[in-house]
Amino acid sequence: MSLNLIPVYWLISAFLLIAAFQSWRFQSARNALFWLMLALLVGLADVLSDQVLGAGVLLVGLAALLNRPIPVDEDEARSQRHAILDFASESSLKLGSKLLWCVLLLPVTTVAVTLLLRRQHAAGSLQFELNYAPIFALAFACVILPLVLWAALQFRPKQSLAAGSDMAHQIGWAMFLPLLLAILGTVFAKAGVGDALAGWLPSLFDIDNRYACAIAYALGMALFTVMLGNAFVAFPVMTAAIAVPLIIARHQGDPVVTAAIGMLSGYCGTLLSPLAANFNLVPAVLLNLDSPHAVIRAQAATALPLLACNVGLLCLLVYR
Repeated sequence: MSLNLIPVYWLISAFLLIAAFQSWRFQSARNALFWLMLALLVGLADVLSDQVLGAGVLLVGLAALLNRPIPVDEDEARSQRHAILDFASESSLKLGSKLLWCVLLLPVTTVAVTLLLRRQHAAGSLQFELNYAPIFALAFACVILPLVLWAALQFRPKQSLAAGSDMAHQIGWAMFLPLLLAILGTVFAKAGVGDALAGWLPSLFDIDNRYACAIAYALGMALFTVMLGNAFVAFPVMTAAIAVPLIIARHQGDPVVTAAIGMLSGYCGTLLSPLAANFNLVPAVLLNLDSPHAVIRAQAATALPLLACNVGLLCLLVYR
């Protein structure tokens, strides 16, 4: 038996269709179009050509620019949101610690199913890309958790789906930014951006100084991550430009130490980047903070000293 990601695409697409329907009812046709386009791109990703998908992504970006989360019928939308909040408050008081077990059900199920799928793959009874096992497991857990809530805790499906759709509307386009940035990292690597950047490095610092190379790699990972919002975008570019040709090949640095501390330096940039929407913008929206950059300001006191420590650790450990 073989598994592929098509059912996962359909599951995500179904959720986006619900968001589109809710947006059409309580917001505007323009906002609904944004979610509908996303639903079609995800649900039909396996059958559409690369050119059509690329054009669709550009159209979704244009729709995001035009998207305005302002309800057309403010009273009805406010009434629905209050109903959801009242239901959530009432449920939390009634269920108490049971809610914690429900929250833990998601990661526990994901880990358990991942291990089961890997075992079945090793035994030869299931055929799939091994790296996809956590994705299959997470999708399965996302289906199981609502069923448990509906059956065991008497949650109503309509209100659960409305709450999920409402959260999607609050997050908006930022929900898909990490995915698009991760894709962008692959595009940069294929386009040879790292190799092009390597040609400029001798004019920026002394490439014969091994410690200068280590410092440039750590700081470059952080800076590039701030600019693009994702350490996975920065990693292939900076590794191709500095880590592999200079630290590892030229100065015989440890590749494991280089990659590990380099990625951690990139994560310091994530704490400072408004483009890291899932870490920095989404919490500000969900917590109703006064400024969308309040999370970044709070994290700066951790990110900058941690980056300095990473630079020191890389210089100390990479050439041992």
